[in-house]
Amino acid sequence: MNVQEGKCIKLALQRLKQHKKRNIFTIIILTILLICILFINMIYYSIQQYTNSIENSIELRKIYSIRYLPEQYDSLKEKIEKIEHVEMCVGQAEKRVFAVKECAQFKFAEADGTIELGVVNNKICPEVVKGRKLTEDDFNSIIIPSKIYANSEAVDIDNPISDEEYIKGDTLLNKDIEIQFKTDENKIYTKSFKVVGIFDSDKYQNTSMPYITEQTAKKINEEIDYSPNEYYMEIVVDKFENIEEVEDELYKEKIISNDRIISEAQDDSEVGNTQEVNFATTTNISVQTQRIIEKIMLYMLIIIIVILIAILLVTNINKSYISKTKIAILKVEGYTNKEIQRITIFENIIVFLISILLAFIGFEILKFIMNYILNYLLQSDILNNMNLTTKTIGITAEEEIKEQIFYLLKIPQKINWIFISLITVILLFIDIINTYFINKRILNKNIASILK
Repeated sequence: MNVQEGKCIKLALQRLKQHKKRNIFTIIILTILLICILFINMIYYSIQQYTNSIENSIELRKIYSIRYLPEQYDSLKEKIEKIEHVEMCVGQAEKRVFAVKECAQFKFAEADGTIELGVVNNKICPEVVKGRKLTEDDFNSIIIPSKIYANSEAVDIDNPISDEEYIKGDTLLNKDIEIQFKTDENKIYTKSFKVVGIFDSDKYQNTSMPYITEQTAKKINEEIDYSPNEYYMEIVVDKFENIEEVEDELYKEKIISNDRIISEAQDDSEVGNTQEVNFATTTNISVQTQRIIEKIMLYMLIIIIVILIAILLVTNINKSYISKTKIAILKVEGYTNKEIQRITIFENIIVFLISILLAFIGFEILKFIMNYILNYLLQSDILNNMNLTTKTIGITAEEEIKEQIFYLLKIPQKINWIFISLITVILLFIDIINTYFINKRILNKNIASILK
């Protein structure tokens, strides 16, 4: 920084004091809008990153409850797997809801070891962080999550699970675990599996769900002589966003039916039928809901940025015309047009930088207050005392709200620093350019014209 620039900055600081009231008002407005940008960006980016990271979960890419007749299974499976984006079909023989699936190695004081098993093949299998994935030849192998809390009862929202209460999956790598199944005749069937891989449970959102192969599941069903009354199929789609497209194809092919095409089906018992195709949730906050929140936040972000730009433009115009006398005085004192431009631009930059600093402080305070309120609502009886109810599903609304708060607090709160930096640079650039051209129109006039 040369002497000339130092002198311009000093004069800019003096002008800040001279126009104290006006600058304080500008700083307050800019700070509030910048806090809004930071806060909305945090919500938008955090949910976006969280949703993107867990959409790899196999359970979130499933279309459930496609009903079929056993003799139709092979032809139906072949037909479905020809549909674009379909990666796997699992029938009732390969997967069933066992009465009890209890693993002794997953038991501890807080958890009873009851689990649900997922079925995968060599094509559809979670990426492992330790060990290896399952292959077609794996009949007695299993991959398990990195964190395991196997319990038959739902998570207690009022007393969230701490990290110490999870069993660490990597401690069981390359070891044998025993899972007990209860048959329809209430007999106990025990199966031993070797843990060959560990996958990231946070990424796949199946904290207590280990995976076995289709062949292993089918063999277990045969050995326990499982005979279902109804047969249902599950379809795994390659990406979450392609589920709707696959569903449309299933409707077109009359593999699944709804009220719109049910009259066209010759025999409802011979065609897949589902009332609930896919309502998979992301830790009880639906992915669809998260995507809607993302869009709302994005639109709000755009609106606030546009308002902020408009305020910067109007403020600069106002400041420049109000300061015409000061500009004329600077010209009388012998300052060149270039130096006057620098002084006014530096003044605006300082105001903007003060606003950014205050915005970051305000954002951290607002974030702390938000988390405090959410934690307070989670731990207090305020919601319970409101006697909220939902007629549709017959459970108290406060339980749903508490559950949403619990999972919202679990989402990592992140800011997209690249976006924030880019927006800051763009806003500052607009501020400087706008100030420059407004001042230029004034400075091109003589002193008498400026003072008119």
